[in-house]
Amino acid sequence: MIASLYSQSPYVLIYQFGTMITMTYFTLVQRVRFRMAVAGLVIILFIQLYCVALRTDIDAPSFDFVVNFFVGGTTLLLLGSFLQERTERKGFLERLRSDLLVEHIEWAARTDMLTGMSNRHHLAQISPTFMEVAARQPVAALMIDIDHFKLFNDTQGHLAGDHCIRTVARIILDALEASGQGGERANHAFRFGGEEFLLLLTGRDEAQATALGEAIRLRLEAARIAHPGMGTGALLTASIGIAVRRWTDVDLEALIGAADTALYQAKAGGRNRLAIAA
Repeated sequence: MIASLYSQSPYVLIYQFGTMITMTYFTLVQRVRFRMAVAGLVIILFIQLYCVALRTDIDAPSFDFVVNFFVGGTTLLLLGSFLQERTERKGFLERLRSDLLVEHIEWAARTDMLTGMSNRHHLAQISPTFMEVAARQPVAALMIDIDHFKLFNDTQGHLAGDHCIRTVARIILDALEASGQGGERANHAFRFGGEEFLLLLTGRDEAQATALGEAIRLRLEAARIAHPGMGTGALLTASIGIAVRRWTDVDLEALIGAADTALYQAKAGGRNRLAIAA
């Protein structure tokens, strides 16, 4: 621009290309946002044409060439800036969509769609690392089974059965959260089978695990879910098996097996009760 105003060289028109190179670098190399590119290029264009217009030795055809050159170049640069920014934004949205899709797929792979609890696949995933989390803490497993659920399902239908399972799962999760084991540790609540649920807890001794099991049983009783298949006025109940081990003695499969054995003891003892593994 200064060269356009003060230079006495007969090649002054050639100097205009230097400004265009600067404008191209500013727009496409620096990759400024489109709005900033519009403001910057319009200012540069105005100053450049004003400086050229002040020169009395440039005739009208030459001046028209400079105007057309800069206006055309500015238009192309702005178009390039717009397309570049649109491509970048589209790419960002595509990457975000891909990340969200992967996250959703991972969530779906570890979640039981009916209850929102973790599933057996997630249990298999956490098994190798569970003992690291449970280091130097007692660990407990609670196996929970809805009493006479097959009869409920057969008499009330599968939709009612699904609603029943969702309700029981919500009661379990609410009790878990109320006991102070919610938050991230609620991820250790699993739908283990059709009407069976599994809780894996860390930092819980036998008394605390038993208190949680009893809280779940009482909450289910308080919900007063009718079980017409068991007779008029019958309510839905659950049996719970509990196993607690010191961290040094824990094998996860053995812990779950002990809780499952205790569950069958609770059912053999009359259902709607807790049993604790030896």
